[in-house]
Amino acid sequence: MKLRSLLILLVTFPTASLAQAPRVVADPVGDALVRRSDPGADGPLGRAVHKMPDLVEYRIGSWQPLDPEEDLYVGSWSVGGDFFRLDLVFDGLTNPPGSLGLVTPFDPYAYGENPVFGYVELDMDADVNTGGELHRSDLRFSGNAARYGGLPVGARYADRVALDETAFDGDIQTGPFVDRSGEEFHVSLFGWLIDEIEDNNAGDANDVILPGASFGEGDDWTVFGQLLHRAHGYEPFSFACCDGLPGSYEPEVQLRFRHDTTSNQTTISLVCPLNNAGAAAMEGEDVEPDDGDASNQSSVLEGLNDLVFGVENPLTSWLSDPDFAIIQHWGARNPAEFLDPQSWKVVALVGMSYSSQDPDGALLAWTDMLPNVRRHDFNADHRVDQRDALLFDQFLAASDGVAGIDADGLVNGQVRIVNFGPNFSLFDVNYDGLVGAADRPRNGGFHKATPRRTKPGGRFHTAKPSRP
Repeated sequence: MKLRSLLILLVTFPTASLAQAPRVVADPVGDALVRRSDPGADGPLGRAVHKMPDLVEYRIGSWQPLDPEEDLYVGSWSVGGDFFRLDLVFDGLTNPPGSLGLVTPFDPYAYGENPVFGYVELDMDADVNTGGELHRSDLRFSGNAARYGGLPVGARYADRVALDETAFDGDIQTGPFVDRSGEEFHVSLFGWLIDEIEDNNAGDANDVILPGASFGEGDDWTVFGQLLHRAHGYEPFSFACCDGLPGSYEPEVQLRFRHDTTSNQTTISLVCPLNNAGAAAMEGEDVEPDDGDASNQSSVLEGLNDLVFGVENPLTSWLSDPDFAIIQHWGARNPAEFLDPQSWKVVALVGMSYSSQDPDGALLAWTDMLPNVRRHDFNADHRVDQRDALLFDQFLAASDGVAGIDADGLVNGQVRIVNFGPNFSLFDVNYDGLVGAADRPRNGGFHKATPRRTKPGGRFHTAKPSRP
């Protein structure tokens, strides 16, 4: 029997949904740049064959399918919808991820030559003090943004972004607080989580895709699996069960991969119930009461209700655990107040696989993220000026020749990063493992590459083990 009682929460929704445009956030086309994480940062990527994932837009909002039991993706953006929808738009052909060898044999290209891997984090209460990743923050946005030579702008990122690998100390009480990113749920783009894929192309309805089938131009696939997870940092302080690790809340969801030949873009779409009424409509069932079990009717609201239950009914051992702070603020909240996807804070970090499994355990080379950073913006004020140059000079003066920081051990006007790849430095703007004159601020510019032009002289495009 579960160690919880029923948590009854009455939520009233409008009797009629009102149309509402989603929130849309764009990223420049062609700005993807590789940031390897393997020792030496020189692992093979096969970029002549495998395209870098290039995220160009996301859309998020409340959604109401016309017939949830039949098709989650035919419907409308609606105030008061029982679902949320998240669309991730990528430049070019981008296919579902294969395995990185964590559970099944290494086969990242099981569904095509251009797989996308990574995480999209959803902060539903807009509070960085609740939620996060206690053990593998080195695989998240907060652990990698500085690899692009700048800091994201905004109070929520202050002292939350790793400046180098020393940030990953596993201690929630020491800054920078990369462990406490604020996410409540995340979308996890990894092949070992995929249970089944169906082909939605005309004439191929409900055909099951097997590894070896390649996602191609104009294809439309639905991927099934536990691809939406509640933040792992909550797990030690939750009674949630019963399909997964203790304390985990990982419902089975659908991701639709659809390539549009006209725009040459791939859209990955997630539609997920906000409440158990939506979950019941998907299955054609009566609404089940909240029970904290993601293996039956599951929803965002049920997952958040379980956080409140954990804080209000803690085990004695939790109260003396410093990590309990990551969930504690939920005890005074009404989860129904956080079901507007328009208000959620979203960060994304995506990447590509190495073409052969890294013997040292590096999983990915990162390629793109949202929000972007401005290169050489070392103080997160959205400008590049003399204050950034001063911070650079101070770092160089304090680190040049220092053992454990400068691998060459010489006072020579440059710092060679120790263990480059797993380690990095905010001040290594060109990401060559060496902080030197080439990295010192000159002119401002957004992170990564110059967006490519449509034509010469044309306008810029805009628009189940220990888990990673």
